[in-house]
Amino acid sequence: MDAGKNDDLYNYPRRLEKNKQALAKMRNGQVALAFLDHLFVLGLSQARVSKYSAHLRTILRLINLPPKDATKQDIGKIVA
Repeated sequence: MDAGKNDDLYNYPRRLEKNKQALAKMRNGQVALAFLDHLFVLGLSQARVSKYSAHLRTILRLINLPPKDATKQDIGKIVA
């Protein structure tokens, strides 16, 4: 199955757009949106970026400090 068929099957464009809209409304959401743009520049697939966008929504809801100040240990406590 090629990547185009996966996009149709799982509707990654719609999922990504929905997550981006939710992130835009969140505190520090603009930082997350800039990170997602950076992932596309690095060449990650739309499916992968869509997955990261969903995880970022959860992380931003749980983190109590600006993402720029978060350490690896802070994120580890959230995802553990």
